[in-house]
Amino acid sequence: MGDDAFEALHTPGHKDDHLCFYSRGGGVLFAGDLVFANGGFGRTDLPEGDRATLVDSIEYLLETVDGSLSAMYVGHGPAVEANPQYHIELAAQAARMG
Repeated sequence: MGDDAFEALHTPGHKDDHLCFYSRGGGVLFAGDLVFANGGFGRTDLPEGDRATLVDSIEYLLETVDGSLSAMYVGHGPAVEANPQYHIELAAQAARMG
């Protein structure tokens, strides 16, 4: 989009074919239904949902994004434009607890 290149990240757990789109250069993540603001994460009680796989996907996302992440746009709820990596970390913690 625009001048930014995006990488498609396979992030199953909510759905088998779930993808996030990340632009390293632009510092932007489209997280879809994987993670949300304030530590929310995608449902795993639906067909194709799997909590352990979702946790693995969130951890993969944390390994992939870097300090340049400045905005996260999610499938539900508000965009996260202040410290989005923190919100991903919260989601990882919350998902591990379930």
